[in-house]
This record gives sequence, C-alpha cells and structure tokens, in this order.
Amino acid sequence: MDDFLGAALRDEGAAWPDAWREPHILPEIAARIRFHGIAPLLAERIADGRDWPPAIASGIREEARLQAFWEDSHAGAVRALLKRLSASGVEALAMKGTALAYSVYTEPGERRRGDTDLLVRERDLALARSALRAAGFAASDPVIGLLFQESWRLDTGMGFVHTIDLHWRVVDAPALHAAVDTEECFARAVSLPRLCAEARAVDPVLTFVQCCINQSLHTAQGFGVGEDRVFGGNRLGWARDNDLLLRTFSDGEWRDLLRICGARGLGPACLSGIRLARRHFATPLPASPIETLAAMPADGAAARYLRQTGKAGRFLCNLGQCVGLRRKAGFAASYLFPDRPRLRPLFPQSENVPLFVLQARRLANIAARRARRLFA
Repeated sequence: MDDFLGAALRDEGAAWPDAWREPHILPEIAARIRFHGIAPLLAERIADGRDWPPAIASGIREEARLQAFWEDSHAGAVRALLKRLSASGVEALAMKGTALAYSVYTEPGERRRGDTDLLVRERDLALARSALRAAGFAASDPVIGLLFQESWRLDTGMGFVHTIDLHWRVVDAPALHAAVDTEECFARAVSLPRLCAEARAVDPVLTFVQCCINQSLHTAQGFGVGEDRVFGGNRLGWARDNDLLLRTFSDGEWRDLLRICGARGLGPACLSGIRLARRHFATPLPASPIETLAAMPADGAAARYLRQTGKAGRFLCNLGQCVGLRRKAGFAASYLFPDRPRLRPLFPQSENVPLFVLQARRLANIAARRARRLFA
C-alpha cells in the first residue's frame, strides 16, 4: 500500500488493484493515508477521477478541503500574532511544518499539520506571552517532561482551534541542546514572505536537521495521528518534506549540512532522512553525501539519545547532559515531582488533594506499569 501511495505522489500511479476494492480493505488503506499525512498532497493527483474507489477518493478530497479551510484561518491567526510580536520587539522564528508550508510547498495547505511552532529567546518569554494573550490565545496546561516549550490555543468559535507551540529551545531535550542552538537559529534566520512581511523562519539547513531529529524521535517514541499514537518511520509526508528541502540546497548548504552533522553527532539522523527521501522521491544528491554521513561516528550524546525508545533511557541521557549538580537536581525534580498544573490532566478532580499525594500517586502508577511489563 505504501509503495502504491508513494507512486501516486510521484504521478506514477498505476490502476487501482482489483484486490483492494473489497470493503474490508478500504479502511486499512484510509488508515495508511492518515498515517502518512498525505491526503492534501493526493487530492490534486486524483482530481482527474482515475479509478480510485469513491469512498477513498471522497475521503481524500474532504480532508484536503478541510485542511485548506483550516490553513486559511490558521494563517490569519499566525499573521496577526507575528505582527503583535514584532510590534512588541520580540523576534520569533517559524519552525518545522509552518516554515516548510510557506517555503517549499506549492500550496501551504498541502503540508498537513495542526499547529505552528514558534521559537523565541528565553529573555522575551514574558513579552511573547503577553502578545499571545492579546491575540486571544490561552495557555494550555503544561505537560510533564516538557521544560522549554508550552502550548497556546485559540478557539475561533467557527469550528477551528489554532495552537501555537511556543519554544525557547529548538529541541526540548537537554541531550539535544548542543545539536541545534537557539542563537544559531536567529543568526541564520531567513524571511518567510509568503506568510507575511514580519515572518521569519529557521534557515533550510537547520530546518532539515530539525526535521531529521524530530523524525528520529517520533520513530523511536511514536507520534499522534488524530486520537491515536502510532509508530513507524517510513512516513511519506516526512519523505516529501525532506525531498523538497534537499532539492533547494546549494553546494554550500550541502557542505554546511555535512559540517554540522560531523561536529554534532547528527550523521545517523540526517542520513536516515536523506535515505527516506531518496527511497520515495529519488531526490538528486551531489557527490558522496551518503558515504560521508555513513562514515560519521554514531556514539555521540545526540545519537545515543535519538536511539532511546524508553523513557528511563531518555531521562538518563538528559540528566547526563545537565551541567552541574543544581541543574541535574532541577531536571530530576521537574520530571519526578511535577507541579500541580502538570499533574492536572492526570488527576483532573483533585484540586483539594495535597500536591505531595498526587506526586506519590503518579510515581506509584509508573512503578505499577513497569511491574506489569516485567511480569507480563
């Protein structure tokens, strides 16, 4: 199914297989399309009708239509926020999906996503939060384990909810802070005029590095598709992101990528991202980047962290990268003994319960889950 969908994205689609017209097969195919996040990309390619089953074709077109409406509404909310941030003297950079949507995709709505990630400097957090509130956004409850980002939501009252993930570190995990630095991103920032005059984004090389880091993290730890958490790295939406980005690289940007990967232990992650693009879209490459990346060491702090599939392993990697006893203690305490706002989603009816009781209940629940796995 994945190969068939990939061929459709390359405009090489063959006739729909007769064996896939059975009613019990169609939901599985629809699930693969959702997993890959490619309905908006497919919609244009099946516009001629082809011979796709009506249930699949109509579902794709409906999702693409809704995504286009959401994009129009979301862009308006983001533009208004960026204007407020600029007027407040706050520099903000679009990252990941929104940066890609308004730089390498023909139509922003083709790049399916549900939020916008914005990077600000930590010193500007108070001003950024004020701008978000003035733009109608409300802060969501903080999430256990996230220390350097927070979510803000705007309910339009017209069926769309817009989320801004506000970051003051490019990647939340301390084990990855040295891999992509906040100030480096601002120093290399590029304009994003298709979004608005005030919009700026992380540059293409660091955007690709960040995409590969996120893809490695999601492959190891899973990611959300609707209400479900799914696993797997062979995702066509990621492959298309990587392909479109890499096609924009100059010779200098390729050299820059290889330099960054070699210095920061990111060779394995970026090699995986390039191979994913090559597999599905035959992305053209200059001479020997795959061989160069494959020869890079895979035992650095970033590579070790990205290989971790368990929470305990990730915790220990992050703890090891915290410099000094005070920072180590602060990181451990934030994870083991979270504050009340972070515990609220786990224990929603417990405002009158002492905090230490909730913390103890959470640790007991974690221990019970581990015991069940050990003796299952």
